[in-house]
Amino acid sequence: MTDTRRYKTPRGFDDLIMVSDGEALTGLWFEGSRNAPDLHPDVGAREPPVLRETRRWLDAYFSGRQPDFTPPYRIDDLTPFRRDVVDAMLAIPFGATATYGDIAAAIARKRGLAKMSAQAVGQAVGWNPICIIVPCHRVVGAAGALVGYGGGIRNKIALLRLEGVERTAIGPDTNFDALRERLARSRFRSRFKLSAADRAYVARKGWETLRAQAEKIVRERLAPAAPRNDGSQTPMRGHPVFIAQHATATCCRGCLAKWHGIPAGRPLGENEIASIVAVQLAWIREAAGDLTGFPKQAMLGI
Repeated sequence: MTDTRRYKTPRGFDDLIMVSDGEALTGLWFEGSRNAPDLHPDVGAREPPVLRETRRWLDAYFSGRQPDFTPPYRIDDLTPFRRDVVDAMLAIPFGATATYGDIAAAIARKRGLAKMSAQAVGQAVGWNPICIIVPCHRVVGAAGALVGYGGGIRNKIALLRLEGVERTAIGPDTNFDALRERLARSRFRSRFKLSAADRAYVARKGWETLRAQAEKIVRERLAPAAPRNDGSQTPMRGHPVFIAQHATATCCRGCLAKWHGIPAGRPLGENEIASIVAVQLAWIREAAGDLTGFPKQAMLGI
């Protein structure tokens, strides 16, 4: 019988959904992930030992260390290729990352092939039904780019930061630390600040609303191959996301090409949209600073 339970994560992460058949852990997803099941726990039933052991593992992990044990788990529907990808993910140490290309090259060598598709590796990584324990969050794009993650880019960033990995990239050759330094050298970009009204808005609306608004703005105003009024479609004020767009040079397709190496003339991919939103929200979090003076403080845990 399937048993589904919630694990309450620390601030800054979405909660986790644990699934067990009573003997092994069969699924672990961030709540809201595209493959996460609905939560229908039998509150009167005793939690299976394997889920109690999974809780203990997660407690240790979220304390900032790699646990020295692993709860029993089973991954169904493993093809030989998926098994190779899972084995490669399990080999990535706590606090380290590997790229999709790295994994593809390793599997190609193992199989005696000239090359292997990094895209196929990405599909297998995204399919992984047991997050964190099988560390798909440690797989990144070329040059450390934090491309798509089924559990949400925010959770991927938070997991890597928990492990001491600070890279947050939105383009193929740009990480967030380097981007911040470049932006600081621009008199135009560095002049953008959040007003008291903007900070109050952030505190009042909170993370989820702000993230949804940022994604909507990016999808409507940046994602098309030829956005309407490109170059003048982003107001200079009126919403924290508009200000973040100018501050992070994600305000038009020309700036995306110049600052982030994302070519104009084609639609943005899902990974690019998610990463652009993550960078805008990271800037907002830093620019907002201490929000304790405002009501309903936002939980921008990225």
